[in-house]
Order: sequence, then C-alpha cells, then structure tokens
Amino acid sequence: MDFDPKKIVFVGLGLIGGSVAKAIHETYPQIKLYATAGHKETVEAAHKDGLVENDCLLTDEEIAQKK
Repeated sequence: MDFDPKKIVFVGLGLIGGSVAKAIHETYPQIKLYATAGHKETVEAAHKDGLVENDCLLTDEEIAQKK
C-alpha cells in the first residue's frame, strides 16, 4: 500500500510535532500541512514560516473537516 496523503493535521507543534512537520514539509512539499496548538502564536509563526496552511488555531470541527 502506498502512502500518499494530500493533507496532514498536527495537534501540537512542540519539539516532536514541529520537527516531524518540518521534515515532511521539506521532503514532501506537495502535502498540505495544518496545525493547532496550545498557543495561537505557535500556529501564526508556523504559518509565517510557510510550514502550515492555516494562520490561526483550528477548532475540533475544522480538524475533522481536514480529512
């Protein structure tokens, strides 16, 4: 079975989540990355750096819609 996701949502961009997100972004730039975190500034910074598509925190409903 091939692994070919179009989107990935991260819940938390701490040391592990942020590192995995950066590795995926560098290796598979065609995959859209989204994230939510405990602090809106974390997501805003990741968006500013071009790492994630969203520029604000995601609600549970928005996360569910990213499938």
